[in-house]
Amino acid sequence: MILSCFFAHIYSDTTSVDQIGKFFRALTLIRPVDSGFSVCCRKHDRLLAFESWVDDLIFTVTKVDTLVDCEEDEQETAEQAQEQAQELEHEQEQAKEQELQHVQEEEQALIAINKRKRSELSTRRPVLVIDNQRFKLLLTELESLLHAETCKRVEREAKLTDAQVAERTKKNKANWNVGWHFNMGRTCNKTAFSARLDGTSAFEFAHPFFKSYGVYLADPMASKSNPYWKKEIFFQASQVLKLIDKDYMRDGDWCLYVSCMLADECAVGRHSDRHDVSHQYNIFLGNYENAVYEVESPDGKEIREFASTRKVLKVDARCRHRVNTVGFKGVRYCVTMYKMYDRTQKEPDPVFWPPVWI
Repeated sequence: MILSCFFAHIYSDTTSVDQIGKFFRALTLIRPVDSGFSVCCRKHDRLLAFESWVDDLIFTVTKVDTLVDCEEDEQETAEQAQEQAQELEHEQEQAKEQELQHVQEEEQALIAINKRKRSELSTRRPVLVIDNQRFKLLLTELESLLHAETCKRVEREAKLTDAQVAERTKKNKANWNVGWHFNMGRTCNKTAFSARLDGTSAFEFAHPFFKSYGVYLADPMASKSNPYWKKEIFFQASQVLKLIDKDYMRDGDWCLYVSCMLADECAVGRHSDRHDVSHQYNIFLGNYENAVYEVESPDGKEIREFASTRKVLKVDARCRHRVNTVGFKGVRYCVTMYKMYDRTQKEPDPVFWPPVWI
């Protein structure tokens, strides 16, 4: 406090003694007094020592300020570099997102184009002249093969006892009762179905659309499990399909279903073939009366009826359908060429409506 008063007296400043004392105490906190400032007895020496000490202090503070400014500049430069790196990373992420979005849009556009093409192909009217002599001849030969198999079965059934007939009738479904029928071709079924002796399944190839279902990829004409009479019918039907729609049977990815109705108790209840992946072609053969094929529209608001024989009906069995057999008489054959698998498809074809004769 004495030194503070002394400085106030020397400079005769308007600054109060307390303020000068506070300043001096601050200086002593920054740098020890005895490092550049000696307590002298004479006034002049004290002034010179104090001025020298102040010069040293100013130099030190200036140096510190310079270092602080450099550190601040370096920090600012680092922050700017970090911001630029973040901006660059953000721009790269945006570019990747835009590129990914562009690829997805292209894929969606390609899917839409393929879907439209499949729809156009599905609704395309196959080039077929019903009056074509080869077509008529093929149908006649196919009908003869079907009738020959029916005659064999009728002869065998004539030898059955009443108990055997009753047992067979009991096995028939209430809404599905036909004289005989079979499937052949690129069919699909549960993967555990039709296990071989080695434990593998004939349907081990996983279906791309239906979970737990497999596809039969073997050549049906080379299979030993198919008897000769089935192969004859399958081959004849394939010749007919070539005239109807050759692209439909590409890679052998099609199925044949044949059924025979020969009694008034025969019936096919209303159902849909939900495992089909496209439309199908139906041909009705035989000599019969009062059997009408009914097809329900996808929205269930309309039913269309078809009964003509020896013509090709393009229809989608994923729509509910049935055969109305009230008052049925005669023998009726239904030859159906359909698809349960197509290796070129990414998804099932759109439902084809309405059915048309071709």
